[in-house]
Amino acid sequence: MIKTIFYILFISLVIVINSCKQEEVIIDNTNKSYNVLVSVGGGSPKLSIYSFPDGKLVNDNLLGNLNSQIVTSKVTKIAEYLGNLYLIMPSSHKIEVISKADYKQIATYDFTSLQLTPTDICFPNATDAYVAMKDSNLIELIDIHFNKIVKSIKVGNNPSSIAASGNQVYVANQASNNVTVIDLSLNKGVVATIDVAPNPNIIGFTASNDVYVVSIGNGKIDTMAKSVSKITYINPLTRTITSSLDLGYGTTAPALNQIPFDIANSNKTYGYIPTSEALFRVDLKYKDKVKLVTKATYDKVYFYFGNRSVILMKKMNGLTNFSIADEINVLELSNFNINAEVEAILPL
Repeated sequence: MIKTIFYILFISLVIVINSCKQEEVIIDNTNKSYNVLVSVGGGSPKLSIYSFPDGKLVNDNLLGNLNSQIVTSKVTKIAEYLGNLYLIMPSSHKIEVISKADYKQIATYDFTSLQLTPTDICFPNATDAYVAMKDSNLIELIDIHFNKIVKSIKVGNNPSSIAASGNQVYVANQASNNVTVIDLSLNKGVVATIDVAPNPNIIGFTASNDVYVVSIGNGKIDTMAKSVSKITYINPLTRTITSSLDLGYGTTAPALNQIPFDIANSNKTYGYIPTSEALFRVDLKYKDKVKLVTKATYDKVYFYFGNRSVILMKKMNGLTNFSIADEINVLELSNFNINAEVEAILPL
């Protein structure tokens, strides 16, 4: 009898463990509308507000008469931190900061005199921001309390992406095929360089604080022989690579052909990666799967935590298409177009 009970408990435990990694039932919470800050490009860049998931225009020119003074070129990324919005404008070598509460201008970080082009930003603590500078070997440290540029930090060549967790800052250096680790504790500075797959262009942290690096591979943006695109995982404690997976799917969407553009992290399990040929879902918790979601292509992807949905964006012929999908299976729940060239968005 006791053996039978233990056997039943064992079988039940196995079923529970296996069920944790199975696909879940789609829950559609996307019918509730929410506002999204939209960076419009084209000949007259501006910030607008649209209602998602219906795509209705709420405010065509958010900053009004101040728009031409603040948004001087395309805003390619919008980052939010401590109630402020950081507008990254590589073409004008600036980052503008506005208040999320009333959209008033807070600060301007102008890198023109340094001949530097900002492309990405991270915030390891309440006083500092670290900015990746395209086509250089520099990261710029900004004091966001006193709104001033503090110093330059040398990293690898062409830092393309930057991320922070606690007192650790990780930089993906696309042209030198490595990752720079900056340790802020006791002002240690650069403490490690980790070689990764060629052309790393995306870096971030999983929910469990492991580092992921997405690499394009050779032969797609250069003249070298082709190599596969990859996602690589790094243990931030040992600063060593723990695993690496090809970012592709057999002969259907081979990793040899993929150019990854972006990643959105659900902050639980999944990461969503649009490439030049497909959309993939990676398992950031178990780090053991790359799933082909669809052969459809998208330019950027976002994750909206308010209803835990995936926002897929694709520019085409002067307009931008948005597809809203569920978190688990990434099945489309709604679709609409915005009649403008959208560069970036941020759900409010």
